[in-house]
Amino acid sequence: RFSNSHIQYIDGREDRVLIFLNIDTGADEFTYKIKAVNKGEFTAPPVYAESMYDRAVRASSIGQTFTIKD
Repeated sequence: RFSNSHIQYIDGREDRVLIFLNIDTGADEFTYKIKAVNKGEFTAPPVYAESMYDRAVRASSIGQTFTIKD
């Protein structure tokens, strides 16, 4: 579930989610939930974004590790 009014299209795939959106010069935040179906330690990969037309415009985040118990 994504919360952003700029989103134009979301393509959910088995191993990733592709989000197409319009952005402006301000900061923006995306919030999403995941559902673990097994116990264990998992790693959410870093988020990577780039402009479709200007490859110099890009952003990334750090990955996150989390543990599911019982």
